[in-house]
Amino acid sequence: MQHQDAQDAIDRLQQDILALLPTRDEWVKVNLGYGPSRVGAWRVPNPNGSGADYYEVRVVM
Repeated sequence: MQHQDAQDAIDRLQQDILALLPTRDEWVKVNLGYGPSRVGAWRVPNPNGSGADYYEVRVVM
């Protein structure tokens, strides 16, 4: 059950991050406290095979 709890937490965090990002499919500069970083949400094929948009959150530190 711990694996499912962890996956649920990751899914919630991803949705929170997506809600904060002003744009999709491009990098946003952020300050994480130790130099310039970038965060973005990129459209990728939906893993469950549906036609709905699916975004993958990527972070460069």
